[in-house]
Amino acid sequence: KSVAALKPPTTSVEQSAMPSPTSGRKVARCSAPGCKKQVQTRKLCKAHGGGVRCQGLNCAKLAQSRGLCVAHGGGRRCGFEGCNKLAQYKGLCLSHGGGRRCRVIGCHKFVQIRGCCKAHARRLIEEATRGSSAATVVYRYLPRPSSTPHSPGGFTSSEPDSQLSKKHYQFPSAKTQQFGCLQLQDPSAP
Repeated sequence: KSVAALKPPTTSVEQSAMPSPTSGRKVARCSAPGCKKQVQTRKLCKAHGGGVRCQGLNCAKLAQSRGLCVAHGGGRRCGFEGCNKLAQYKGLCLSHGGGRRCRVIGCHKFVQIRGCCKAHARRLIEEATRGSSAATVVYRYLPRPSSTPHSPGGFTSSEPDSQLSKKHYQFPSAKTQQFGCLQLQDPSAP
């Protein structure tokens, strides 16, 4: 038998004070049955009622900052003078440059999933999960410098977006350093 099989099961006292994986300190665990999350307040994690609640009238959401949830004015605000919108990226709202753009050349939408807008991320995922193409090609992300503006190109097709597949993409030559979000790479290449 293994050593782990010989150990007695842990009790709730031992579970509630497990060492933190990062600091080495013992961290209190949620008192809800079966929950191993870290305690916030009242011996509960946020999911089970712990944490500071919003001070807004009849609001039970978690407070983000200043004792309020996002809907009632909590959360990080845009750093641009006079702007009260929520900060999205690098302390700024979307209107003041706080959003990252899709990595596909020619696409001006904001990033939603895996460095791409929803439409291009969906295409990427569909291509990667198709049995035949997933076995023969590997997709990888290419960083697009923020100083480089979008240029025409990227995905081109005469068919509707829902019918796009790898044969419709306009792929770069071997010398091209950047092709937005997708690049074909031979899996056998070093």
